[in-house]
Amino acid sequence: MLFEERMYQLIQTFEGLCRAQPDGQDSYDALLGWDLLVPVDFEDFMSLPVLAPCSENTTVLSPHRTLKAAKRLAVQFALPPHVPHRCDNLDLGNWFDSPATAEAVISHPGRWAEDLDAAYYTALYLRAAERSLWRQCPISCV
Repeated sequence: MLFEERMYQLIQTFEGLCRAQPDGQDSYDALLGWDLLVPVDFEDFMSLPVLAPCSENTTVLSPHRTLKAAKRLAVQFALPPHVPHRCDNLDLGNWFDSPATAEAVISHPGRWAEDLDAAYYTALYLRAAERSLWRQCPISCV
């Protein structure tokens, strides 16, 4: 099964949230600084001379690092249990665009409901890292 999501929501508040973390740039890099997650635990990142969508190199990162940073944000946001867990094609985007999200905002108010775009990206990067580890497969950001 493919993990595919649209990245059409505004990302600026999510970027700011990443940079505002106690580890600042490390959180930003763990969540937004990769082109490819590979299910191997390693520190830092690797830069491969393979053309990526937005650069001449592909930045490879361990999903372990991404997962750690995304979990911290998910706790801060108090993402509700309604957010899909084992996601396939477009499950997250479809949920965030559905009436179910409006219902969850009412039943589980909180920080996540105040910035649905940042909550979406938090869930997206969390689920991407989880999926990479669970399925032992790479995840690319294109």
